Amino acid sequence: MNEYLRTAFSGWASVMLFAAGVPLPFLLRRTPRPTKPFLRRMSPHFWLGYLTLLVSFAHAWFSMSGGNMHGIDIPGVWIATVALLVIMGQVGIGLMLTNPAPPQRRALRRTHFWTMMLLAGLIVVHVVRNRP
Repeated sequence: MNEYLRTAFSGWASVMLFAAGVPLPFLLRRTPRPTKPFLRRMSPHFWLGYLTLLVSFAHAWFSMSGGNMHGIDIPGVWIATVALLVIMGQVGIGLMLTNPAPPQRRALRRTHFWTMMLLAGLIVVHVVRNRP
């Protein structure tokens, strides 16, 4: 597969994984008569988060290792770099939330939510600035 397609597919796969993971906590929380504890029900959200990080890292690797940077918007690349770091932070916060009773759980959930909003904005700006 050529470099452009590998980069494009990994980038859009990352966006789709992120978009699929965002509504899951809200949908899983409202499950009528749940048979599993909440944190067990959240496992699809956890795995989508881990996959988002992995595929985003692969996207960054493919795009940077190609060496063909003609016509690329440099601020858009920096925004993507910040977004990748924010994804790593999101995974870290998410790992803290897998503990059933972390101290300050409410503050962690709020931080996780607002970081997700920041990440969504960074993704949109990156896609707009670096689309072909």
